[in-house]
Amino acid sequence: AKKTRDHKASVVDEIRSAIDEHETLYLFSYENMRSNKFKAIRMDFRKPDMEGKSSRIFLGKNKLLQIAMGRTPEEEYGDNLRQVSKLTSGSVGLIL
Repeated sequence: AKKTRDHKASVVDEIRSAIDEHETLYLFSYENMRSNKFKAIRMDFRKPDMEGKSSRIFLGKNKLLQIAMGRTPEEEYGDNLRQVSKLTSGSVGLIL
């Protein structure tokens, strides 16, 4: 089913709020992703750290990830996020 504009906006908001909650952001690439292995990785990152924060993994349309981070100095959501946005292509995801 086609995703609505509202759904896409809520995904962008979710990514941005995760950026606000975490100090670090990692862009990772993957190939030949198996759902069982990835489920285990997701569960590992969901466990709270020493500060009680748990990490989030975002996969999906690169365009949405880029929009959430910003693609130009004027659009970027945080300092230098446009640089990460430029690297967002292929099979990649964000860990926050």
